[in-house]
Amino acid sequence: MKSITEYDIKLDVDWTDHTTDIFISEDFTLFQASQIIDSIDNINTEEIDEFKVKGKFRAINCNTGYFTFVSLDEEQYNGYFDKLIRESAPLLTFTKLYEVSIERKIIKEAGSPDAKIKDKIIAHYEIKE
Repeated sequence: MKSITEYDIKLDVDWTDHTTDIFISEDFTLFQASQIIDSIDNINTEEIDEFKVKGKFRAINCNTGYFTFVSLDEEQYNGYFDKLIRESAPLLTFTKLYEVSIERKIIKEAGSPDAKIKDKIIAHYEIKE
């Protein structure tokens, strides 16, 4: 459909069912293709949630900002540090307890059975035991 909108093509499609006398004809124009693409784009959703979790870091890549964090109830979170706090990643340890604020983006795309989850740590605080 995107080719129809990019090149302003008019496409005529005819097909028949060889087991019956059914003949179907369909025209796709720039206007119809745009409507179909807009409808598909409207099916896609993106939700953002923010929550706090207590636990310990299990992996930190100081070059990329990627992390693995395991909560006290053994739930695992993977993602990236926010750009504003990425430089503090080398100061974190794997033995201390932290409370992290996570921004979770849930992206549901048309045609994909599973939602994509993107976690980002936007703040972290060491918890004194």
